[in-house]
Amino acid sequence: PCAPTNRLPLSYYSTKPDLNPQRLPNEPHEIPMGIEIEIEIQRSSEVGADVVEGIRDKLGSAFVLFEDASLRNGFEIKSPPMTLACHRKVWVGDFLTHSDLRGHTATAGIHIHVDRESLTELQIAKMCVFVNAMENRTQIRTIAQRGSGTYTRFIEGKPYKFKYGKCEGWERYQAINLNETKTVEFRLFNSSTRTERIIKNLEFVRAICEYCEPAKFSLRDLDWESFANWMSGSKKKYPVLHSFMLEKSLI
Repeated sequence: PCAPTNRLPLSYYSTKPDLNPQRLPNEPHEIPMGIEIEIEIQRSSEVGADVVEGIRDKLGSAFVLFEDASLRNGFEIKSPPMTLACHRKVWVGDFLTHSDLRGHTATAGIHIHVDRESLTELQIAKMCVFVNAMENRTQIRTIAQRGSGTYTRFIEGKPYKFKYGKCEGWERYQAINLNETKTVEFRLFNSSTRTERIIKNLEFVRAICEYCEPAKFSLRDLDWESFANWMSGSKKKYPVLHSFMLEKSLI
C-alpha cells in the first residue's frame, strides 16, 4: 500500500517486495540476489507522480518503491530475490534516466543481498577477506565507484568473527554486512540510474561469490592479480563487469 501522506506514490518503509526467489527454468540452483537502489531527487525539482509510476510500472508489482530516511530527498527501489539472469531481463534501457533523478551522489548507494543459505561459511569468510584486504582496496573502490564512508566501512584486520560455527560481522555498516539473518549484504556501491552500472555491480557480487567457492581457489589466491586473471577467462559469464574492468585497467 502507498503511504497517503507522501507527495509521491511511494510505499511505507516497512513494505516488503515479493520474497519468492525468481529463477529461470534452467537454473534451479542458481544463487538469488536482491538489490536496493537509492535515488536522490534534485531539491530544486518537482518530480511528478508520473515519473515514479513509470518506474513502478516498468519494474512490476514484485518490486517496492518507498521513501528512505537516509536520503536527503529521494526514494529507494527494492527488488525481490532474483538470479543474475533474471536481473538482466529487468535492468535494460534508460527507464531510470531522468534529468531530476540522481544516483551517483554522496548519500545514495546500492546494496545487494545474497541468499545466505546458498553460501557456505567458508565461502562467506573468503568473501570478507577478499573485499576488505588492504591490497585489494583501490580496485574494489574503483569497481564500486565509492570510497569508505559512514555507510560503507572496510574493516582492517579480521573482517569477521566465528560464533557457534557461523560467520558474524562487527557492525551493520561494514562493506559486507553479516548481521542480516537470511542474507549477506554487500554495501560497497555508489548508486546509479544507469542500468549497465546496476548490472556491473550485480555481476561483481556474483563473481565474488563464485570465486570464493570452497573448492575454487585457496586463501592464498584472494589477491587482486589472481582474481583479475580469473576474470580474464570469465568474459562471457560476466561481460559488463569484464568490460568495466578493462576500461579501468583492472585486468
